Amino acid sequence: MSADRQQTAEWRVDLQSVVSISYIKIFYRTDNVPSPSVYVTRFAGFFLYVSNTTSKEDGHLCFHEIQTLIGTPVEDQRINCSVYGRYVIYYNERNNPNVNYPSYYSNFAFNELCELEVYGCPVLAYFGPNCNRLCPEKCREKQCDAVTGNCVKGCLPGYQGVHCNYGNLALGKQAWQQYPYSNTIWGADKAVDGLYTNRGAGGNQCTVSADRHQTAELRVDLGSVVSISYINIFYRTENSHSFYFNLFSGRFAGFLVYVSNTTTKGDGNLCFHEIQEENGRPSLDQRIDCSVHGRYVIYFNERRPGITYPSYYSSYAFSGLCELEVYGCLDAGFFGQNCEQLCPENCQEQRCHITTGECLGCVPGYKGLQCSQECDTQTYGLECSGSCGYCNNGETCDHVNGTCLKGCNEGYKGDKCETTCQPGTYGKNCVHVCSVTCGVTSRCDRFTGKCEGGCQPGWKGDKCDQKCNSREYGVNCSQVCGYCLDDDQCNHINGECSGGCSTGYKGQLCKTECDGGMYGINCTQSCGHCLNNEQCHHINGSCLHGCSPGYKGPGCITKCDRGMYGINCSQVCGYCLNYEQCHYINGTCLQGCSKGYKGSLCNSVCDGGMYGNNCNQSCGHCIKDIPCNHVSGLCFEGCSIGFKGLLCDKVCDSGMYGVNCNQVCGNCLNNEQCHHINGTCLQGCSKGYKGSLCNIACEGGKYGYNCNQSCGHCFNNTQCNHLNGACPEGCSVGYDGPLCTNVCRRSHWGVNCKETCKKDCVSQTCHHETGQCISYAQVQSCNTSKNDYTITITSVVVSILIVLMGSLLNYVIWRKMQQKGPVLDTPNDKDYYNEFRADDIGDKQKRQDMNTSPYAELSEFDHPNTYEEIHKYGKADEKM
Repeated sequence: MSADRQQTAEWRVDLQSVVSISYIKIFYRTDNVPSPSVYVTRFAGFFLYVSNTTSKEDGHLCFHEIQTLIGTPVEDQRINCSVYGRYVIYYNERNNPNVNYPSYYSNFAFNELCELEVYGCPVLAYFGPNCNRLCPEKCREKQCDAVTGNCVKGCLPGYQGVHCNYGNLALGKQAWQQYPYSNTIWGADKAVDGLYTNRGAGGNQCTVSADRHQTAELRVDLGSVVSISYINIFYRTENSHSFYFNLFSGRFAGFLVYVSNTTTKGDGNLCFHEIQEENGRPSLDQRIDCSVHGRYVIYFNERRPGITYPSYYSSYAFSGLCELEVYGCLDAGFFGQNCEQLCPENCQEQRCHITTGECLGCVPGYKGLQCSQECDTQTYGLECSGSCGYCNNGETCDHVNGTCLKGCNEGYKGDKCETTCQPGTYGKNCVHVCSVTCGVTSRCDRFTGKCEGGCQPGWKGDKCDQKCNSREYGVNCSQVCGYCLDDDQCNHINGECSGGCSTGYKGQLCKTECDGGMYGINCTQSCGHCLNNEQCHHINGSCLHGCSPGYKGPGCITKCDRGMYGINCSQVCGYCLNYEQCHYINGTCLQGCSKGYKGSLCNSVCDGGMYGNNCNQSCGHCIKDIPCNHVSGLCFEGCSIGFKGLLCDKVCDSGMYGVNCNQVCGNCLNNEQCHHINGTCLQGCSKGYKGSLCNIACEGGKYGYNCNQSCGHCFNNTQCNHLNGACPEGCSVGYDGPLCTNVCRRSHWGVNCKETCKKDCVSQTCHHETGQCISYAQVQSCNTSKNDYTITITSVVVSILIVLMGSLLNYVIWRKMQQKGPVLDTPNDKDYYNEFRADDIGDKQKRQDMNTSPYAELSEFDHPNTYEEIHKYGKADEKM
């Protein structure tokens, strides 16, 4: 695409060398819209040149577009331009002041070529549709039109016509004569030098052969096979027709002219034989019409011995030719006046009659004078003399070479379908091979393929190319297959099931039912435990009459489970250890029994007084000797007096005894456990206690071990502390010390010995109670001890209240325990109790109750510390 607003537009293509151009195509811009487009105004008025230089002025103007109607030219142009050149130049202009451009022309010149194509022959001196024909030999500079072959620069001298193909074809060619005369000036070349104005021996323009020979021969080589029209012969006259006529006409008489493609006249065509009936008849100037093709023109004459020739014949043969001219077409493929017409395309060797154009013979496949007709149906080849072979479906063969374009009919092969199928092959083109399964191996009808001798075992059909199917096999597919896996076809020959047998069958042919205790695919599965060892069903393995003891299911291969055993798994297993399955046949528990059961079948509960694994554990001390639970050993009615725990196998401890160990031991010596049944302290009581249960504090002015120690002088004779003998309200008047056993020391008296004896007492010694001097009696006042009595009374009242509250609390606890059942002494006891109590009773609510503290209803107390609190009050009482 060229730039805008230019006065000229030029574009050229370099073809790299001078070529022979036939025509040029131009495709102008359209922007893909229907023609005419708006761009034709830019295309209008263009020029097209072919030049041997880059300048259009040096070249040939092939085309100038000039239109008179708006809308032309068309965007696609084909321009015929039969010229030679290297550069093709497109040119347009809008700058010529002498040109009045039409109104539809664009204002400026443009080059908008989408494509420019140049067609012709890339190599000079060739022409024709495929540029495969040489330009006529006599074209000047060997240049001809790429399409027609016309000589574009004229002809060489002596030739004429548009192809420069017509003229004296013998001129200047090589010539030979049989017996040349010794004088070289009379050689054979004189007959083709184009000179015959002096026809005498001395004129140096004629041939003269040697004397006294019986044959004379002169031959001209035209250089190639040419198309001859006629031949001119100018014989020797010695330039005097009347004087020498009889002499030389006698030598000339009886001559023969041949045209041959070889140097042997016998291989050629006899164009003329001179035979005269009157003396002197052969003219010395001869024109011989001879429309043939050939390379060699042969003049011949003879005077054989033993042959009687006319009287005017010379005695010997001579060749006295002054000139021999051959007129015709230099290129044998032309005919007509001046050889301007091409011979018909299908003429043999492109040769035709030089005058009529009739082919001297046709190329294979054609017939007729012009060889324009294809051979008739079922014929082909040279002169259509060949008969077609057995082409497919009877179609005619190729008219040229006889090949069957669509192949052969059944039974024949080869390009021409003339060869019968070899043994072992058949059908169209013999491409099919007879079946190896024919009765006679690989032998069949060459047309149909039908086997000779029928089929081998396992095959069927005319061609024996179909395997037996439909569960058949063998000779003529007459045998029935066995039970092959998945109903597959058995081997078509021998009936074997290559993929194995269907369920329940065995053997190579799969016709035998499974036996010997086997069933299933290929009889590889063992039967189950059928009753009385009977054979199971050969296909599905089911036991038709039921299972042996210990097995179940249709195949009797599943052992009894889920707690069952025996015939048809109808019997219930006992209580096997860890709930394991009992022996599937006899029901025995191989690992032993679950807790609480015994016997080989574990279906008997433990005897009274025993429980647990193998019933080897003894029950605890259940109340009223009621047997414990045979599984868990639990005493559901409670324990005998003095025992506790889920199993009632633990004696009371931790300071408890009695029923359910809910009674608190007394104060046994060294805090030892009291007797678990009756609560007696076997080693005696702790300080301050007495009685068989050591639950009575010392009294009557006693304290300490076994209450065998006497209290001191307690205030108002109150009981001292039963443990340590301390006086809770202090000492009586006149005593002090921890146990109020000490009399006031000297000089002191009164409550707690805080009073001092009067000074007027002798040695300040006075009575420890009254303060009276020892040396004389003196009345003491008692007013000072009133407060001490008050304190003592208050302490006694508080102690009594604490004891009452403790007793009340113990009573409440004992009542609750009696209602709840046995006391759970340890966490392990509680877990054990819960486990078996829950198993045997199955009461979730009771398990929750069992996990409830015996103090649960005493919400106003700190439950775990109730017992400790009671004893804390007791100890506080001791300190008071």
